[in-house]
Amino acid sequence: MAGMAAASTIISVISAVASTANSYANYQAQVKAANTNAEISDNNARMTGIASSYAQDKKSQEGKQYISGQYVSNLQSGAAGAGTTGDRAVAKSMYNLDKDLNMLAYNYSTKATDFLNQSKMFRYEADVAKANAANTLISGGLNVGNSILAKANVKSDAGVSELAKEYSKPMYSRNSKLWL
Repeated sequence: MAGMAAASTIISVISAVASTANSYANYQAQVKAANTNAEISDNNARMTGIASSYAQDKKSQEGKQYISGQYVSNLQSGAAGAGTTGDRAVAKSMYNLDKDLNMLAYNYSTKATDFLNQSKMFRYEADVAKANAANTLISGGLNVGNSILAKANVKSDAGVSELAKEYSKPMYSRNSKLWL
């Protein structure tokens, strides 16, 4: 009977260790995935900044070419001069170009901010997974200790009723004579 109790204790300890190792490995994989996703989001934010500069430069060049052509056309037609319709049209085009450039800058900065916020969320997920991994190791050690102590306490409970002894065992040992 003592050999079966020792085997039961060993099986409980091995089961607790295996469960802890599996949970720890899962949390470490979550940490790695979250950190990778955070790096991707950071890179996307940088690429959005580069795309923003390119789009603004391109829009600025196109707008300046259009406004220059508009101004030359006004000069050729005689519609240029202070307060003329041609000058007001050129001024309106310059205003629209400035507004378009500001809108481009805003849209791209919003995208970049979204990517940076995603990165922060992924880093938070990594921190939570790290904490869970540490807690898994602690609770796993406690489970191993409890498995060993539970078997030791069953032997020393001479004055405890049979019903109390039965329900102090883990659920799997109550349901199967194989584990006793």
